[in-house]
Amino acid sequence: MCSHPEHDAIAKALLTQVATAAPVWSRARPSGSGPLGTVSHNIFNGNISNGPFVVGYSGATIQQNVANGNGTSGIGLGTVQSPTEVTNNTSLANGMVDLFDGQTPNCKGTVWSGNTFFTANQSCIH
Repeated sequence: MCSHPEHDAIAKALLTQVATAAPVWSRARPSGSGPLGTVSHNIFNGNISNGPFVVGYSGATIQQNVANGNGTSGIGLGTVQSPTEVTNNTSLANGMVDLFDGQTPNCKGTVWSGNTFFTANQSCIH
C-alpha cells in the first residue's frame, strides 16, 4: 500500500470490494495538497473499468503492481503534479490502453520506466 495511514485505510477498503473497479485515488487540488505516497505490490486484474488511477495529488510512486485485463486502462494518471514515478509495473491486455498519462505534453513531470506493457497513450511512457 502506501506510507500514509489514511491512504492505507482507503486502499484496503477499496481493495476488499467486489472487483467492478479498482481504486481511484482522487483529491481536489487545494494549494499545498500532499503526496499520495507509494502504491506497490498490488494486483488489479479483470476490473470492469480501470486498474489503479491517480488524479489530483502532488506526487505519487506507483511501482511493482500488476494490472491486466481491465475494461479501459491498466494503470492511469490524471492531472498530478510532479514528482510522480510509475516504475516496474506489468500492465497487459487492457481494454483501451495498458498505461495512460493524462499530463500534456509528453508526460509532464512524470517518470515512466521499466514497465511491461503493450499499449500506451503517449510515446513518453516506458
